Amino acid sequence: MKKFGLLLLAIGVLFAACNKDDNQVNMTPEKMEDINVSDDFDWKTTSETTVNLPKDRELDSSAIYIVDDERLYYKGPAIRDNYPVVIPSYADAGKLKVMDYNPFDPSTQGQDKKGNDSDGDGIKNNKDDFPNDPNKAFINYHPASGYGTLAYEDLWPSKGDYDFNDMVLDYQFETVTNANDYVVEVNAEIVVRAAGAGYHNGFAIEFPFLDPNDVHNVTGYQVNDPVFNIAANGTEANQTNLNVVVFDDIYDVLQHPGGGTGINVDHSMTYVQPETLQVSMEFMQNGQPAGGSPVSTWDLSIWSFNPYLIANVSGEGRGREVHLPGQTPTDLADLSYFNTNDDDTDNSVYNSIQQAQNSKVFAKSYETEDNYPWALSFYDSFDYMIEKNSIVKGYLKFYKWAENGSNPNWYKIDNSSFKDYQYIY
Repeated sequence: MKKFGLLLLAIGVLFAACNKDDNQVNMTPEKMEDINVSDDFDWKTTSETTVNLPKDRELDSSAIYIVDDERLYYKGPAIRDNYPVVIPSYADAGKLKVMDYNPFDPSTQGQDKKGNDSDGDGIKNNKDDFPNDPNKAFINYHPASGYGTLAYEDLWPSKGDYDFNDMVLDYQFETVTNANDYVVEVNAEIVVRAAGAGYHNGFAIEFPFLDPNDVHNVTGYQVNDPVFNIAANGTEANQTNLNVVVFDDIYDVLQHPGGGTGINVDHSMTYVQPETLQVSMEFMQNGQPAGGSPVSTWDLSIWSFNPYLIANVSGEGRGREVHLPGQTPTDLADLSYFNTNDDDTDNSVYNSIQQAQNSKVFAKSYETEDNYPWALSFYDSFDYMIEKNSIVKGYLKFYKWAENGSNPNWYKIDNSSFKDYQYIY
């Protein structure tokens, strides 16, 4: 009996030890430096796929709709064999389908009662978002079903605290096209939510496949600092690609409540209502393109936009751009910051950063040696961190996503297994 008791005691000790080891193995990291990120992880919360039209379908100007069970991703004329579609990483590309009507809008099903096309652009009234305007036909949104979020650290090329709240913006692009799928205008809604930084930072967007002369005019931006040279059409001058400076100082957009550092990152401080900026880019006027040749939705590739924070404008000027990982600096970036402090941008394909920049090819950019980023982009609106709290502490599955790509919905699920709410603003 004594031997049996000792045996049970030994088993109990062994079981407790195993449990302890398991708990240690499964402990959620509390800081970014605890995460092992592979060299090929791209930090994207989206994936790009191609949707092919059915082979037996004739290409014509009638409207098609690309959807899944939750979202309308594209509507426009059936004038190509295939269409690129960007979806959230947690969505199932296998559920994408091409339809002749919008299942989320019953009025588009079939023809209207008389099959009318009031403006004569080839798109029937019930499928035309502008039935009385021959120069406009469709509206598409990116992200497809609401705001996405951009979240930045502003100390690049030095590491930050990984709370990703030095600048937090929501965004959504509305693209208006005509019956031939050419871009008429793009309206960007930018919601400035938080500034967890002492720097007076600016924000701009590059459209890497477009020329500044593709745009008639840009309106809605807030730029007063003379360090920025804005051309007559509202684009930033001396840039090869189309760049729009949205604002030059976040503290001119959000008014500091007084006391403390930052805005809307500390619950003990007064909350400031987010400000919404409406930035519009006009590509066509009365059906005439600005640059001589019209811009198609494929040329625009709105999902490939390159948003960037411009750090400490009032102290350092225009040059210190902070981009999403894997993105390239613009022509006006100060390249001397690269490969200093913690930046591990890899230009190994070329002999210098300048050569890599000229060819817009970097093997790796805006990441540390351990592959940590300075900015993140979210397909959906993101609940950001309270000041000085790493994203790793607030989002309990973040590390799994960063280490192996699992749990792509890590920021979407609202329960205590995914979020530790005490660290989230």
